[in-house]
Amino acid sequence: MPHPPALAVASPRSQLTHAALARATSTAATALHAAGVRAGDRVGLCMPNSPALVVAFLALARLDCSIVLLDERGFGSLAEAVALTGATRLVLSRETCATEAADRAGCPTIDGDGLAALAHGLVDDVADDTLRLEELGSWPWADRPDGLTLVTSGSTGRPDVVPRRPRDFIANLRRTHDVIGYRPDDVLAPLLPLTHQYGLSILLLGIVLRLTVVVGPHDRVLEALRLARRFRATVVDATPQAHDAVLRAVETGRIEAAGLDSVRHWCVGGGPVAASLQQRAQRVHGSLLLDGYGSTELGNVAHVRPDDPARLRALPGIRLRVVAPDGDELPPGAWGHLLVLTPDAGAGTWHPTGDLASLETDGTLVVRGRHEAVLRNGLVVYPAAVERAAAEAGILGACVTTTHPATAQDRLVLVVEDRLRHGPGYWQRRVRDAVPPSVRPDRVVVRDHLPRTPVTHKIDRRRIRDFVAVLDGGVRDEQFTSVPFPMRIEALHRVREHLTARSDEVVQLLLPYSSREAAHIELDATLSALAGAEAEVVMHRPPVVPTSWVHMPSNVLLYSYALYVLIPALFTERLVLRPSSRVHEATVALHRALQAVHGLPVTLVAGTQAELVRSRGSAPGTIVFTGRYPNAEEVRRTLAPGQLMLFFGQGTNPILVGEGADAAAAARDAVRMRLLNSGQDCFGPDLHLVHRAVADEFVLTVTDLLATHTLESIVTAGSDHVPIADPLVLRDVIEHVGRHRAHVRWGGRVDLRRMLVEPTVLVWDVVDAPECSEVFAPVLNIAVYDDEHQVREVLGSEFYRERSMCASLYGASDALAAWCSDRMTTSVDASIVATDDPNQAFGGVGGMANYAAWAGRTEIGPLLISEAVSRWFSAELPEPTPLAPQPLRRSTP
Repeated sequence: MPHPPALAVASPRSQLTHAALARATSTAATALHAAGVRAGDRVGLCMPNSPALVVAFLALARLDCSIVLLDERGFGSLAEAVALTGATRLVLSRETCATEAADRAGCPTIDGDGLAALAHGLVDDVADDTLRLEELGSWPWADRPDGLTLVTSGSTGRPDVVPRRPRDFIANLRRTHDVIGYRPDDVLAPLLPLTHQYGLSILLLGIVLRLTVVVGPHDRVLEALRLARRFRATVVDATPQAHDAVLRAVETGRIEAAGLDSVRHWCVGGGPVAASLQQRAQRVHGSLLLDGYGSTELGNVAHVRPDDPARLRALPGIRLRVVAPDGDELPPGAWGHLLVLTPDAGAGTWHPTGDLASLETDGTLVVRGRHEAVLRNGLVVYPAAVERAAAEAGILGACVTTTHPATAQDRLVLVVEDRLRHGPGYWQRRVRDAVPPSVRPDRVVVRDHLPRTPVTHKIDRRRIRDFVAVLDGGVRDEQFTSVPFPMRIEALHRVREHLTARSDEVVQLLLPYSSREAAHIELDATLSALAGAEAEVVMHRPPVVPTSWVHMPSNVLLYSYALYVLIPALFTERLVLRPSSRVHEATVALHRALQAVHGLPVTLVAGTQAELVRSRGSAPGTIVFTGRYPNAEEVRRTLAPGQLMLFFGQGTNPILVGEGADAAAAARDAVRMRLLNSGQDCFGPDLHLVHRAVADEFVLTVTDLLATHTLESIVTAGSDHVPIADPLVLRDVIEHVGRHRAHVRWGGRVDLRRMLVEPTVLVWDVVDAPECSEVFAPVLNIAVYDDEHQVREVLGSEFYRERSMCASLYGASDALAAWCSDRMTTSVDASIVATDDPNQAFGGVGGMANYAAWAGRTEIGPLLISEAVSRWFSAELPEPTPLAPQPLRRSTP
């Protein structure tokens, strides 16, 4: 029985054989010609990964066009992309073609998805059955000097336009083939954008070698990986970040490792590969990632051999040199500037790469990264050297330079990525131990995620440099712009100075709804938020928002005022806030006191939630809602086009105490968090999952710490306990404790007249524990477990998943920590209060915990207003039109 013809392109919805792809190419070329496209035209191709993109690319090549590969996410707008690249036409996806952005592009646009339909009826039998796509390297297009025009990622500055001769590009691919040794039955799966150098390389390799290329959504790594698994991919190419996502998916059980057994080569490029990533790949895949090095300008430069995966060496025909800053050749093993000589791009010319590298005597190439440098104690220190030393110790970071304004000295700042929010001092110790003193950074800054370019997901060093310049008080780049309303930064400075100088008055203002200890903590958090406000906005670069409507919460008023009003004022023209009815007077007093200091366009309105919704109408802007989920849903259904709603809701915020934890330290943090403001802090943990091996010590420590917090003591004069603000909370506490009174280990009494709750401890076996929802009272629900599988079962259940917001982990395994960090903001060996960063996104993948709603679409995940505005708002807001209420749809990141 004959084998079915091999596929050329495989995607979720369609598969094309090589013959079908050739016919589609011929038909699309006819359609483009009929639409006025001619040889030599400079045509921008801007489409997501799809078979239609492949067909459109090949059709433009067949017509001998200059193909400009674009991704609109790398630009502010299509018009900006056209202006930068000089494209005279655009081939777009059907979805983009139908938007106002296409109308404003400044040149004619063509629906790339509908090319075959355009050709229908124009010519009889337009397909050319003799067309051989594998010979595209000999088409007239291949000799056009700008047959391919690529755009760099812009990770170090403004994107650059790079013209390439297709014949040289394809010759470079054949050299790569000689090293990797592709087989005739290989199935290639690039988890990459096909409109950039790396992804395009894999696509064209598949075409010239007549292999199958799996075309999936590169920005949804797990979906693309599942597609690769479906078509039994044998070679997977991806960036280090995408490989990290793949490995995390296998390590946390979201993807079965057995389903990936068809892959024989896991290839990586697009950035330096950390030793820790290679170690994980060896453990998970049973093999190292096959590292490659190249650039948009030069193509593939070096690659490891499958039989020698530890050594990166130049491709055949390519020569490498490492030189000092003065241009002198450096000896083997010395670090310097990498130069490349290729037989294609400018024969005879050595091309500077901008990277720091070394060459061993056997030709092994080691690349550290960009070669910016500072002079320290007579030594030249490269940021890339700092990054490499950190990476070898498993630390993912980006090192940049900044100039101190007072001393004019260059400083090295290492920005570390830590999804687990380790406690204070952790990274200083790690970096101190990992990086030699001669190249140790002057400062370490920790972020949950390093910023990355929107398309290629490379670390965005330009944004990091700007962020560090502001954060470190350094000298900014000449092209640097700060925030949309720079004069308002001074207003925030005035507020900080006021809060610092009059801290006693401010604390007194907070006491009607807060304990004294909680008020001081809230004041410190507010000062921290305002100190990092400008750097936060610089990092995320939100556009100007016309109006923001803020539904204020009933607790942490000062902190909320900073997060939801003062910081958004840096990019919002006008703000309107409505106090919670339970703390209306306190909110009004706070606003009046601060309004006199900052003078920002903030209006406080009375009235009901419904009245604020009606007053908003269809005007574009941001709605910040804090409160109960059902109320948030009522507001969400009223959204009009151009209105972004950010819901900051409720979470269980568990504390997990593992078998290897310091149980006493975990207990102290648990009591401190749960008693903060008499249990009425939004970070308060409502569930404590404790391993049986340390449960007795944990419970004993908790009860010992509560011994001085009896009901009698908290009603005496001078006690820092405050009454429960919400009568409904008091009712829920009485009902919960009464129903489970057999499990009460300590406390349990309530003073109804004074609305005071005695700190209460309840203990269950995890299999018997009830579902514990958010409660603003000093109640510690402790569930004892035997293995981490039980923890995953509990927190993965629908009840807790919907309330996934944050978790504090003590002594948990790395696997459980990774599992938690995929679902909620997670801190390790410290409470979430201690590691809270007000200038970073916070929350989890619980629909009742937080979501962003825009244009009928709802997405759950951690929120930060500046980041959300930057993501969801376009440069020009749409004209408001009526919008019917939409049912809630959630998509988990």
